[in-house]
Amino acid sequence: SANKAETPRSSRVETPRRRSCHRFGIFVCNLPWQVDDSWLEELFSEHGDVFDARVVYERRGGTWRSRGFGFVTMATEEETYDAVYALNKQ
Repeated sequence: SANKAETPRSSRVETPRRRSCHRFGIFVCNLPWQVDDSWLEELFSEHGDVFDARVVYERRGGTWRSRGFGFVTMATEEETYDAVYALNKQ
């Protein structure tokens, strides 16, 4: 019965939900002011699956303005490195 208790646990490790916990983040800086979350996601999706893409905003004078940087979260380490290599300094 010890083997039966261990089998479901080890099979759960392989489920997509479990794998999705291991995502890889990229800090993206020097963004033009007009770049928003959807633009950032579209750009990085050319290099793999994007789980999240967010531009950081701050409130100034009653309006929200981009701070010129953001974060993108990719599905795999390989996609993360591919995106960084392709988009670095662009």
